[in-house]
Amino acid sequence: MQPNPYSPPESVVLATPARRSPRPISAWLLLTLLTLMGIALAVGIAQEIFLLAPYVRQIPGQWSILLGLGFRLAILGVILIVSAGIFKARRWGRWLGLLVLALLAVTSLFGHDTTTYDSEAERAGGLLAQFVLMPSLIAWWAYAFGFSAKAKRYFGQQGDLAVMGA
Repeated sequence: MQPNPYSPPESVVLATPARRSPRPISAWLLLTLLTLMGIALAVGIAQEIFLLAPYVRQIPGQWSILLGLGFRLAILGVILIVSAGIFKARRWGRWLGLLVLALLAVTSLFGHDTTTYDSEAERAGGLLAQFVLMPSLIAWWAYAFGFSAKAKRYFGQQGDLAVMGA
């Protein structure tokens, strides 16, 4: 019996490059937030370096200033790493992004509120926004970023080539 020349091959075949799923809007929003935070932090670090560099030897607590500067540089590095992980759709980028959203929620809940209100109605509205509205919106954002179908598709991609027949 002759083999059929039109039958598909028996071996595993690499398909054409798989179409990448689009980045979810929640990932774009988090990337925008991280970019703005990174730019603001970098500008602050640059200002501090240019203002204090000529006088750093004359300041009595120079090591505490340098330690604070190093801490801010480390935070900037973490922001860059998280942004790169989210942008490149890495699985660890998804979890670090969720950690950033959790830190944002904790900061909004337990941050010191210095707002002055004119009446008790305004104060009640502010407390409602701080303890109910903001955590609910951040929880919704975290769900859309890490656990929605679009996010699972985006962060679940394995490389550029799909393997067929395996």
